[in-house]
Formats: sequence, structure tokens, C-alpha cells
Amino acid sequence: MKNWISLLVVLSSVFFIGCTSSNRYSHRSSTTSKHGIVKPAIRLGDDQYMVKQGDTLFSIAFMNGIDYRTLALINNIDPNTAIIHPGDILTVKIKGLNTQNVYRVKGGDTLFSIAKNHHTTVANLAKINKINPPYTINLGQLIVLDNSKKIYDKVTPTQNKTQSVAATKPTTTTNPPKKETPQVVKNEQSAYNKQSKLSWKWPTKGTIINNYVKNSNSGIDIAGTKGQNIVSAANGKVVYAGNALRGYGNLIIIKHNDDYLSAYAHNDKLLVKETQSVKAGQVIAKMGSTDSDRVNLHFEIRYRGEAVNPNLYLPRK
Repeated sequence: MKNWISLLVVLSSVFFIGCTSSNRYSHRSSTTSKHGIVKPAIRLGDDQYMVKQGDTLFSIAFMNGIDYRTLALINNIDPNTAIIHPGDILTVKIKGLNTQNVYRVKGGDTLFSIAKNHHTTVANLAKINKINPPYTINLGQLIVLDNSKKIYDKVTPTQNKTQSVAATKPTTTTNPPKKETPQVVKNEQSAYNKQSKLSWKWPTKGTIINNYVKNSNSGIDIAGTKGQNIVSAANGKVVYAGNALRGYGNLIIIKHNDDYLSAYAHNDKLLVKETQSVKAGQVIAKMGSTDSDRVNLHFEIRYRGEAVNPNLYLPRK
């Protein structure tokens, strides 16, 4: 009798262990999280991007070829702090824009002419869009006309808690400063010329193996040897240093002013960190071949998010 009881206990134990083992493995193959909560699949549209660890507002804007301020504007992000978090879903394409509330700057525009044509005041536009005297605006810039209306009809809600420029309260001032002269936006040709008010330097030594071609090659490729110095092409601040952008390898992006960024790709080693200030000619990386089939530097200059020909800015050799 005792033997039968012992046998039943052993069989029960084996059955129990088998059940728990089966459950454990079934959990591994399921879609539940480690806390047992089912995570719904997140489907992103063609105009959306989910922020990953290591992303910055500048790197996402760079990847999508738009100005970081435009990206901030359409996603309710303060462009001055540029705070984003992993998991945030950003709209990266201007689609479904409420044109009744946003104006895109054209050649010859001033903030005064825009205010007059849209029956508002310069002071109000300056306040909403955080534009300081002498009220300089740029070709292609988005100007929010009325912060009481939505600027984006179909924007996906983000998890960001920061306020956008469109969410600030309008000023009660009715008269613009009398001494300020309106800044006229130059035509497209002059807006993209070499008068960037920056002193540019070549980012490295070597032979150009691929030149800038609009809509084909967004920069220049300079061949060299592994480990040779890569330097900052102008004074600025590092806004991205990492390898999250496919096709660029170890990448550095430097912000030089409100209009210009430069990018340095395929590096072997990165010698600077994000938020670090750099001087023109300062060594920032070592040349490499990350995400490339040969050792070279891919160098870009971006004007308000759009790639421009570096040869128009760099001094002649």
C-alpha cells in the first residue's frame, strides 16, 4: 500500500512539473510581455516615425530631410529644448497640413507683409512663432498664423509633454516696435548660396571620389586612410553622435546656427559627444568604413534640413 502511495506521489509531481514547464515555454513563444500583459502591435503610417533609444530631434529631422524646427512644430515639441522620448510617435511628413492656419514663407516676404495679408499683427506672429527682432524669417519657413486653431489636421498624438510654438498664448500688444526694419526673404537662388556667414574648413584631407548630385548623392565622399583625422568644418555644437541612422555608420551631426548643420559619416571612432561645443578644425572623429564598402568620409551640409552642395561652401583647394 505504501508503495502505491509513493508511486502516486511521484507521478503527481512529474505531471505538475510537466504542466509548469509547458506553461513556461508557451509564454516564451507568446506575444505577452514579461508582466503577462499583451502588447498590441503598433502600426505606423508612411508619414510617422517611432522614436528609438539614441534618437534626437536633429537626427530624425536629418534622416527625413526636413528642418528640425518644422519637425518640432508639427509634433508639439518645443524646438528650444527638443525633448523627445523613446516610444514617441512623430509625424515626419507634412501631409494634411491645415493651410488655413499655417503660412510657408516665399521669396520677398517679411513678417510685416505676412501679418498685413493675414489681418494680424507682427507682435502676435512674433510671439506665437518665437521670432525675435529684427524679425528675420527664412525661405520655406512655416509661420503659424493663429494659435487658437489646429496647425495639423491629422497629426498622431505624441507622448511629449513639452509645448509647441503654436501652443503659446498670443500677446496683447497691438503695435510692433517702430525702430525695427523688416527682413526681406531673399529668393531661392540666393538663399542657398555660399553666403552662410560661417567660416568653413575642409573636414579632412583626401580625394573626392563622389561629388554632390541633387536627389542622388546628398554630399561628397572623400577617400582616405583608416584612422586619419576628421575635423569640424565650422564652429558649432554636436547634436548627434551615434550609429542609429542606416547607411551612415558612425555619424556625427553638428549644428552651426539656426540654418546650417553638417554631417560626418562612416567614421571608425567618434571623439565627441552630444551637446559638446566644437571649433572649426577641431578633431571630432577618425576616418573609417562603417556602413560603407571602403574607407572614406561622407560629408554633408544641410540648409534648413535640405542637403546643399558642400563645394559651394568649402574653400577652393
